[in-house]
Amino acid sequence: MRRRFMWVTLAATALVIVVFAVPMAWFAHHTAGERALGDARRDADAIAAVLRVTTDPKEVSEALAAMPAGSERRVVVLLPSGMSIGARSSPMVDPALAGAAARGRPATVAVEGGYVLLRPVTVADGGVAVAEVYVPDADAAWRVRTAWLGLLGLGTLLLAASALLADRLARQVVRSSVDLALAAERLGAGDLEVRVDPAGPPEIHTAGVAFNAMAARITALLAMERELVADLSHRLRTPLTVLRLNAESLPAGSARDRVVEATASLGREVDAIVARARRPLVVEESGSCDLAGVVADRIAFWAVLAEDQGRRRHESGLDTPLYVPVPASTVQEVLDVVLGNVFHHTPPGTTYHVGLRRIGDAVELAVEDAGPGIRAPELALVRGNSGAHSTGLGLDIAQRLAGTCGGRLTVTSSALGGARVALTLPTVSRPAAGPA
Repeated sequence: MRRRFMWVTLAATALVIVVFAVPMAWFAHHTAGERALGDARRDADAIAAVLRVTTDPKEVSEALAAMPAGSERRVVVLLPSGMSIGARSSPMVDPALAGAAARGRPATVAVEGGYVLLRPVTVADGGVAVAEVYVPDADAAWRVRTAWLGLLGLGTLLLAASALLADRLARQVVRSSVDLALAAERLGAGDLEVRVDPAGPPEIHTAGVAFNAMAARITALLAMERELVADLSHRLRTPLTVLRLNAESLPAGSARDRVVEATASLGREVDAIVARARRPLVVEESGSCDLAGVVADRIAFWAVLAEDQGRRRHESGLDTPLYVPVPASTVQEVLDVVLGNVFHHTPPGTTYHVGLRRIGDAVELAVEDAGPGIRAPELALVRGNSGAHSTGLGLDIAQRLAGTCGGRLTVTSSALGGARVALTLPTVSRPAAGPA
């Protein structure tokens, strides 16, 4: 934008320069000869003033030597006696013309390489002397070149000044636009405190004001959402406490232990969801986790519901630790979405399988089910394209979560007859510092 603004300004300035400079150059070309003749007339007048006072050859020679034209051998004086004073560099003038000038008629004579101005002067003794002033064509050409060079210099100066002015103006516009773009990037990255100082042209200023209003509205909406989640957690804690107390009052046995553990696990999940919802967006988790350990933990969490629905589950590849450069919470979210789809969109009693396997420098976490499957697996990751009875619903959420941690989510058909959802992640040799 800044470069384009400068080019437009330079083009407009160049057009103005051409509009004014071309006529001025033409005028300089056609008036250079007249100005040269004007200088010659002034030289002739100066010689005439000397001749009216004296015709002494020595004094006239000294006067010629003091003149620039005389020192350049461009002035010759013909005295009434016929004597010539001054060195001649111009071609000889026709004697008839010189004689006519001597009779009182001034003339301008074209000669080879220029012009000669003939100026008659009546001297003190009544005779007539003639001053010849030579005007070479090179003099007029030099004047034309000087005028054109002056116009060129002026045009260059105007272009440079317009470029500096355009750069200064464009810098203000571009700076405001860049500041607005950077603020938008920071807001998109989760910095809810970012604001801009509205500046620049009216359009950019209005956009800055609108951006600040939008950022404030987003911040307010997110704060309301977090408070709503916190309020929901408080509402859930009371029935969870009642449920835990009722579970503890059950007769001792494995069934009681499972219900108590499931209730405690559900309470921890509610606390984790609230903590995550209230965490600032700009703070991103980092670090690594043992993928096998996280998967085993989530399988155990869903085991109670699987047993209640009569589902058989199979596990594989969970015996060996597999470290991935992804926070455990992100893996948990992705796996919960995928397993939640299995439980929600397949009939009770449907078998499912969760397994890990290494693929080169990566590891694949696959969840398969024996349900009805997905009619178009290649479209399952597009929101709205999943069927109501498939495991594709909500997979766009899992796909976005996978993308945030550098993973890749794919959906294909399973050998069990249903859907196969696989998350591929890079591996690391050992845990990185950070939460796991």
